[in-house]
Amino acid sequence: MSILSDLEPGEAIDISDLVLRFTTDTASEFLFGQTLDTLSFSEADGGFSSFIDASAKIQDIVFKRSSFGALWPLTELFGDTTEPLGNIVKQFVDPIVQRALEHKRNMVAMGQQVESDQCTFLEYLAWRNEGEHAQSTRRRLAKPIYL
Repeated sequence: MSILSDLEPGEAIDISDLVLRFTTDTASEFLFGQTLDTLSFSEADGGFSSFIDASAKIQDIVFKRSSFGALWPLTELFGDTTEPLGNIVKQFVDPIVQRALEHKRNMVAMGQQVESDQCTFLEYLAWRNEGEHAQSTRRRLAKPIYL
């Protein structure tokens, strides 16, 4: 675990960050069939921190949008405030979606299908995706946060 090996002797560690990383890795393994391996990211690389910050900010924006109901687009006449944050999240999600779609193409080429009770959530979405486009699969995956 890189995050622990970067610590100096006697240096304090934020246990909430470790729990968040562990939860993220566990959830990604369960949902996507692979871990994001965030426990191996060091604080210096900033990648995971930017992903978490962007995700949290998107959730805040969506919560604020919900208070406006169907009129929320009027509060963002000059641009979608989630777009730049969504691009950060997409940097993490896109490679995972691409691998799932490639796996589907390989299985189709071999004449195989995945059983819905034997697959991950992302594999299920990829098999139900008519167009095989990453954007379409990503939208299904991220629909609750309006990406």
